[in-house]
Amino acid sequence: ENVNLLRKVYSCPYFIPCIIMTFRFTGLCCCSFDNHLNCYTSNDAVISFEPVKTQLLHQGAKQLFDSRKIPGRIVDVLVVHQEATKAHTHTLKNLLIGYFKARQYLRLQPQDAARLMAPRQHISASEVLASYEGLKLPDLEENRVLLNNNLQDTITDLSKYMIERQLLRKIPDVENIIDARFLPQSNKE
Repeated sequence: ENVNLLRKVYSCPYFIPCIIMTFRFTGLCCCSFDNHLNCYTSNDAVISFEPVKTQLLHQGAKQLFDSRKIPGRIVDVLVVHQEATKAHTHTLKNLLIGYFKARQYLRLQPQDAARLMAPRQHISASEVLASYEGLKLPDLEENRVLLNNNLQDTITDLSKYMIERQLLRKIPDVENIIDARFLPQSNKE
């Protein structure tokens, strides 16, 4: 029965992050990402991401699956309250300008960028670089396409899947939750 649970999770076309799988009982238990290391020690498996993945591997975990096998299905997003979009427009725009500058620095000066990021991620600089291997970081134009078209399709598809499995009651109004207006106008900002 527990093996069937694992098959169900891995045959699912979407992974819902931060779910801990335990084979000691037939259910799933939730765990916040900042507690993945502790959850792993009391469960048989954890769905996680960098930098925690590297830390888990150091503890002897074995990687069974990664999102490269389902491209475009797992998308990191910046989420803010609607009130913040009105009250902090300038701050949000500056945050995204900083993000794209940091991405550019990582692309142009990977060794130094990794050296700067390593202490915060609690992994070595070489592990920081390894954690980005195979990871797709959409550039500014790709973000525009995602926010204006593709992400809506992904949300709708995932919502239908979740409704079929009674994980969601209705498809969200994606037109009101995706907002590309905070993206920089160009990479030069």
